[in-house]
Amino acid sequence: METNPTFLIAMRTLAFALVLTLVGCADAGQLVRNSVGSTSSGSPGGSTSGWPVAAATYAVDATGSWTTNWGTMTLRQLDDGRVTGTYSEDGGSRIDAQVTNNVIEGYWIEPTSVQECSTARGGSRHWGRIQYVLVSQDRFVGKYSYCDNAVGDANDDWTGTRVR
Repeated sequence: METNPTFLIAMRTLAFALVLTLVGCADAGQLVRNSVGSTSSGSPGGSTSGWPVAAATYAVDATGSWTTNWGTMTLRQLDDGRVTGTYSEDGGSRIDAQVTNNVIEGYWIEPTSVQECSTARGGSRHWGRIQYVLVSQDRFVGKYSYCDNAVGDANDDWTGTRVR
């Protein structure tokens, strides 16, 4: 019986990534994802074309500055899991969310946007849902929607890389 060479390479890479995970390599999860099919592209933070993506298997604190495809974002993760932040799109834009198992879910709120919601959230009728997956200490991939629509449509990526 002949074994597929691509399968053997993937299995060796997975075994290597497991060893790296056990010794604490921060990017082992990305190595695994790359070996079984990449979801990244040349866009800021990567594409979410393979949505949903796997979150990092180690605890990631979202606190810090991020360069995103919607401008610079500053996030603060509190001890209770709440994540708040601001970003540069439309001035005065903010994030109000919760993190569980390296997945941030909540809302973006802006003073203005291309779509006005029928209800207000955080004092504005320009808001929507977000879901960011922290795939490593330095990268998240995510989606957004307008108003109370579910995230996950094809053209609603919101990705970022941590500023060092």
